Amino acid sequence: MSAAINLALSNQNKTQSYKEWMSLGDAAKYLSVSRRTLNGFIAQGLKIVVIGGVKRVHKQDIDRFMIDHLV
Repeated sequence: MSAAINLALSNQNKTQSYKEWMSLGDAAKYLSVSRRTLNGFIAQGLKIVVIGGVKRVHKQDIDRFMIDHLV
């Protein structure tokens, strides 16, 4: 439980500097992972939106995905 709280607090600080909808590059930076790792998360179910070939991911979907995968 404390890991989830720490993650939420950490993400709260990050939330202030990241937009609600992020490019995949910004989403990877938000998570501190490579684009390849982010693509793996997408393959595992991280939701993205594609409009006219432009891909975006919502900050809440990233946070929810991370919490759903706590071990």
